[in-house]
Parts: sequence; structure tokens; C-alpha cells
Amino acid sequence: MKKITIIILILWIFTLSFTYLIVKNQGLQSHEYLVNINRIQSWLKNNGINELKKELEIENDLQGNNKDSSAAVIELDLSDFNPDELGNIAAVKILNLKNMNQNTAEVFLTAFEPVNYRYLYRYLAAAEYLVRYQIKLSEHFLYRNFVYLALLLTLIFIFFLSLYYKTEREILTPLKNASELPQKLALGQFKSIKIKTKNKYLKKLCWGLDMLQEKLKVEKEKNYQLEKDHKTMVAGLSHDIRTPLNTIKNYAIALEEKVYTKPEEIKRALKIIISRTDEIEKLSRKLIKSSEKDLELDSLDSENNELYLNEIHSRLINIISEKTERLPIKLEAEKPHDNLLLQADINLLDQLFNNIVDNAIKYGDLKKLNLNYRSEDYYQLIELKNTGPQIPAKELKHIFNSYYRGSNAQDDEGFGLGLYISKKIMTSLAGDIYAQNTDQGVKIVLVFKMA
Repeated sequence: MKKITIIILILWIFTLSFTYLIVKNQGLQSHEYLVNINRIQSWLKNNGINELKKELEIENDLQGNNKDSSAAVIELDLSDFNPDELGNIAAVKILNLKNMNQNTAEVFLTAFEPVNYRYLYRYLAAAEYLVRYQIKLSEHFLYRNFVYLALLLTLIFIFFLSLYYKTEREILTPLKNASELPQKLALGQFKSIKIKTKNKYLKKLCWGLDMLQEKLKVEKEKNYQLEKDHKTMVAGLSHDIRTPLNTIKNYAIALEEKVYTKPEEIKRALKIIISRTDEIEKLSRKLIKSSEKDLELDSLDSENNELYLNEIHSRLINIISEKTERLPIKLEAEKPHDNLLLQADINLLDQLFNNIVDNAIKYGDLKKLNLNYRSEDYYQLIELKNTGPQIPAKELKHIFNSYYRGSNAQDDEGFGLGLYISKKIMTSLAGDIYAQNTDQGVKIVLVFKMA
């Protein structure tokens, strides 16, 4: 910024100096001077030279001089002219080109110009004379013209300087700050950068970059917390497996060393071993589920086969019936209106249906489940509704994220992977899944693409 300002000031000073020289030179080309000079030139051409010769001869006779009337340099007497005819002409000298010598010519042509005076030369071709006019410059005229031009140039420089400062402040500086942001984001540096500008397009760009930075910062913190929770959970499950494993080991050693000899004691020890084995199996299942994020769920190997809607309906009804057989839940299920052919993977449907049915039962009030079907464009929608508490609106869009558990699930077992896996399954089938609150509870909607 300082460098540019210095360069502009230097250019401004140079331009003013150059303008002054131009104005000073232009002062010699004034039309007023030219008119007066042309008038005298015309008079000299017609009869002025002859009259000067005669006057010079008469003067020599009266003074008794022997000077030649055809002298090399003759000075014109300006007293015979009106001031209006002379204007700024101060003196006129005439060089006789026939009678001049080298020294006379050099003195005439290289005479020193007095301060505020300039010499102009005009040639009389017919008489072979060179006329030198001594012009007195009008300082007021030069000063006035210079001031006008200097003021105009100063305004132009101020305009461009202001334009540069405005561009620097509102465009270049914000762009410079904005250009540093992507690199910092790539390095994981989320230090807040405040970019101020009045340009509406840059303001929108900067606002978007700032929003992106805040979003990435939140996502980074969220992923860090999820990763931390995931590691803590895996470590906790691994630790929990040790307790039943040690119990099994101790009872197995006791049986091997025949510590228990009575049948009821042996039977009791075996029951404990079986019980602890079931506990380990349950913990192992949870451990595997909690690690499904690391097993690259994004690359689920699904087979997009074609299944009829009635077959899908039957599998879903069977799973619901199995899970609600000993529960006081009333199932209201409608049959599909049309036996459409859908894109689905029979190997993934059971896992998908188990997840959504478990969630509907676990987070409902165990009173009623509704199963409905409807079509939209080229998609078949399957809706499973429960009755009970709703999901807070701010949590609704997060329930399909990995390891996310809503505020209504804090007291229940689970790791927040069921709906996440369901989302991955539906995505692999070129479909979708989403949740909505209803008047009486929550609705999970499966969107299958028609074949």
C-alpha cells in the first residue's frame, strides 16, 4: 500500500512539472502574439525595411556617422507603434543575412534570453532578413493556465488514488484473506477469520466461506467426539468380556480338577458356564455392531434383485409378529394395493426390518403399530408407525448418523448404529429412509425404487 502511494505521488509531481513546461512553452504560441508579429512582419515586408534604411541614413548624416545603412543588425524603434499593436512584444531586431559574418550570426541567434522573456524568429524571404522578436511572457496567464491544469490533474490523481484504496479495502484485501482460508481449512486450522467488505458479491462469498469454516469445525469436533466415544465403548466392552471369561475359566479349571463331585454341583457349574458364555456372546455381538463403522458400511455388498411387494410385506409381517408375540402391542397392517416389482436385496431385508421394528417397539409405548403402503412417482413407500413419545425436531435429522443416540434413548441399551445401518442399506438399494413425527408417535418411511 505505501509503495503504491509513493509511486503515485512521484508520478503526480513528475506530471505537474511536465505540465508546467508545456504551459510555459504554449504561452509562446498565443494567438495574440502571432497576430502582432504577423502585423509587424507584413509592415516590414511591404516598406518597413526601406524606411528603416532611410531613417538610419538620415540619423547618420545628422550625427556625422559613417555607419553603413546596410548594417548586419538593425533594431526597430517601437515608439512609432501603438501599444495595442505591440502587445507583449518588447523589442525587435533585424539581421541582414547578406552583410552578416559568423560572429554576428552567433551573437544574434544565441543571445541569452532575459528572465520572463522569450525570443521568436521570423524570416523575410524576399529581403533576406531574419527578424527576432523579444516577447515578454505574461506570468499571470501562465500561472492561471498552470493552476487550472494542475487542479485538473490533481483531481484525476485523487480519483484514481481513491479508486485504488477502495478496491484495495473492499476487494483485494478480502480476497487475500479469503484465499488463505481454503489452505487453513485443509490443514485443519479453524481460527476465525473476519472478512469485512461492502461489495455484495464478495460479502456473499465471504459469508459462505465463514459458514463453511464453522460447519467444518463443528463436524470435526463432532467426529472427534464420536471417535472418542467409539473407542471408549469398544474398550469398555472388551473389559466387560473379561469378567465372564474369567468366571468360565475358573469353573472349567474346577471341573477339570474335580473340585465338584456331586451331580448337582457339576450341573450348577455348567449352568454358570453356559450363562457366562451367553453373556460373552451378547457382548461380542455388541462389539461387532459397534465396529461396523470401521468395516466400511459405505461399501455394502447388496444385490439389487427384483422382489414383489407381497413377498416383502410377508417378510416384514413375520418379523413384526415374532417381536410382538409376547407384547401387548396391537398391529394394524394394510395389504399392498398393487403387487409391484421392487428393487431389493433379500439378504439385507431381514437386517433392515429387524432394525426399524426394534426401534419402533423400544421407543414406543407398546400399544400399537401401523403398517401402510403408498406410491409416489416411481417409488414405493412403506410406512411403519408407532405410538408414544415424539423425537425432538432438532434431533430428527441426526438419528441416522452413526453412534447418534437421541435424548429419549439415554437410558436404553444400544450404540446408535441400527438406523445408521438401515440408512446404508437403503442407499445401497438406490432408495432412502427417513423419519417423521406424527400426532401419536413416530413414523419410519422406507422408499424402494420400482423395478
